[in-house]
Amino acid sequence: MAKTSKKKRNVVLAVKEPKALPFWIVFLLFLTTTFIFFYDQIFSNSFFWEDFVEYVYPVQNFAAKTFAKGEIPFWNPYTFAGMPFLSDIQVGFFYIFNRILSLFTISGNNLPVLALELIIILHFLFAQINTYLFARYLKISSYGALISAISYSFSMFMVAHVIHPMIIYHLAWLPLILLYFIKGFEENKIFYSIIAGLILGLTLLSGHPQTTLYVLTLLGMVGIYTLIFYFKGKFNPRYILKALAMFFVPFIVAFGIFAIQYFPSKDLSKYAQRNEVSYQKATEGAFQFKQIYTAIVPKLFGWVEGSQLDNSTFYLRFGEELQIHFFWETTYYFGITSAILGLFAIIFGYRNRYIILFTILSVFGFLFALGGGSPVFDLLYNLPFFGVFRNPGRMIFFLILGMTIMAGFGFDYLWQNAFKNETLIKFVIPLVVATIIALLAASGSFIEIFNAPVIAHQTIKDSGSFALIFILLVATIGILLNKAILTPSVAGIIFSILSFIDLYLVGANFNRNPNNPEKVYEIRPELKAVLTPKIPNEIFRVSSRIYEPIRFMALQRNQGLMDGIMLIDGYNPLILERVLPPLKNSKQVNDLYNVKYEVKIDLEKGTWGFVERENYYPRAWLVDSFVVVKENEIKDYMQKTPIDYRRKVVLEKMPTFVKNTTDSLSDVSVTCLFYSDNYFKYRIKTNKSAFLVLSEIWYPDWKAYVDGIQFEVYRANYCFRAVEIPKGEHILEMKFESSAFKFGAFITSLTIFLVLVGLVLTYRYEIGKHLHFVTSKEHK
Repeated sequence: MAKTSKKKRNVVLAVKEPKALPFWIVFLLFLTTTFIFFYDQIFSNSFFWEDFVEYVYPVQNFAAKTFAKGEIPFWNPYTFAGMPFLSDIQVGFFYIFNRILSLFTISGNNLPVLALELIIILHFLFAQINTYLFARYLKISSYGALISAISYSFSMFMVAHVIHPMIIYHLAWLPLILLYFIKGFEENKIFYSIIAGLILGLTLLSGHPQTTLYVLTLLGMVGIYTLIFYFKGKFNPRYILKALAMFFVPFIVAFGIFAIQYFPSKDLSKYAQRNEVSYQKATEGAFQFKQIYTAIVPKLFGWVEGSQLDNSTFYLRFGEELQIHFFWETTYYFGITSAILGLFAIIFGYRNRYIILFTILSVFGFLFALGGGSPVFDLLYNLPFFGVFRNPGRMIFFLILGMTIMAGFGFDYLWQNAFKNETLIKFVIPLVVATIIALLAASGSFIEIFNAPVIAHQTIKDSGSFALIFILLVATIGILLNKAILTPSVAGIIFSILSFIDLYLVGANFNRNPNNPEKVYEIRPELKAVLTPKIPNEIFRVSSRIYEPIRFMALQRNQGLMDGIMLIDGYNPLILERVLPPLKNSKQVNDLYNVKYEVKIDLEKGTWGFVERENYYPRAWLVDSFVVVKENEIKDYMQKTPIDYRRKVVLEKMPTFVKNTTDSLSDVSVTCLFYSDNYFKYRIKTNKSAFLVLSEIWYPDWKAYVDGIQFEVYRANYCFRAVEIPKGEHILEMKFESSAFKFGAFITSLTIFLVLVGLVLTYRYEIGKHLHFVTSKEHK
């Protein structure tokens, strides 16, 4: 372990570098940690919760079932009376692991919740493997890499955002993207830059615009920093061009792969509600400076657990608001081991260029996460895209990644600089800082400083005591390692186990909710039979919520995506701008929505039920009278003008051939022949030219064909559709045809082809040539 010369005045002590762990052992270790952390969900004893239940599960269920039938779900007719589905970027339809879910719905049944949970859990295994590989590439020992991987992957930021798995998917692949991005520069090979772009592009398809923006920002910063070292003494045109290629290729490749999602989503943004995000709004969910202490005492401001929502002790206010969702938007605990080792690495290895890089990233992410008043946030807020998102605290993952990677360096510094007093002195500094913070919590001093409510007192003290125990263990192991009493391999394994136990005890319960999402969406078979449309003969919608005299919801907001019930309600972060008719009369609103059943509540009896509405409007009907109103006046007009919508339609554009006449419609019929999510067909008979008004939400990608000839689809009654129908008997077909999707699909297909060609060529000229050179040298 240690070698000592015989001369007392010149003692040379060196700890032998530990042998790297075989990857199969590393893999099994990560498989074990993942299983232990999520065993409760794997055995269906508890379940993920919150947005996972409300949004993620029903959305992925609909996507999986539709794709299993061999269809692409362009349109969702079951939420908000109909809205684009594939264009919604957060659906992540083209993310490969989302599409694997379709294998579980081939039988036509709903997606098993365990299948979706396992896909999410699998990404914690990916995160560990990718972080480990990245750390190893940075020359961190395999044991230091274990510490980094476990601390990053099971950090509270990752664990708490299981309810937003799109964020997890981005961050699980980020370390691998960074590995190949940096490797391209350091080995001067575009081959690796292409791989980085390929992985980045596939990651972006998982769908979370805010995290995408932050990941691209981080990559840009890493790229600029790496270019500084790449250009050192190499300022010639050839190096400059290659450097620029290695910098931009990953972004270009990623965009090309992402194009199939980007262009439809860009089109959707033109018609979606534009919630103006003011400066104040953009700072909602910002990290508060005092939360820095939670790196040591994670429950300093209380806690939230999926199994004990009613007993939440979280008390930190953001502005005047106290809402528990701010907890998971700002929690970031990554373990006491990595907090101490990471800070030690900064103090000891501040000249190492990787330490400098990750320190810059950590500070940058921390300052941006602080939101309003922070110079970094104020600078970026005025740049494109940064000002449209709330929850700037999400950028705290810069700090988590930086500190956990530096923890691996810190571990190596301890054994590589054994027996040096300077090493121990610098190691003691973060230990002292952590101990002071823990003591302030354990003693109750923080309770007074932060005016904590009584309900959180014991939680804070216990968290402080918990921290003191782990600080003592980290200190003991670190000193024994530095004194060469423990070998690096033994100390590394202990540190890794300690990190996992720490993070498991703190975070494992967060996602343990007792409610099975499949049970949450269960409804009585007889009720489902009544509320489900009988296609194509009887198509209708259901109103499942009331707001007066009390607020009441009879079905889950996204019940329609689970059971094929066409609702006028829903839950989605993105909603079309025009989706609700501007009418004060709720009866007329439900008429235009084609609502057959609406929920009613009897307050005296304490009962509720669905009631069939008399004379509800059909899904499509003919009118021969119209009025044209300017776009900016239609809301006011419909609110103030009495209109019989069975006889008249409100348009925003003059029709081509339908005229307002005194002749009345007679001998007319409208029969639905076929109806599906992306296509439907009607047979229409009319004695005069008229408008077919459809209780279908208008969107420009819906195209109408009358007897095979394309006709214009008018925006009618503010948010619905209408098509001119000539006199006689005709067949109307309406198809969802997106030119943006076709263009994006072409760009993505072309990109994948060029990527494959590029990989073959660059491998041959960059990798293959190098291998041939090495082989030839060995033969000599």
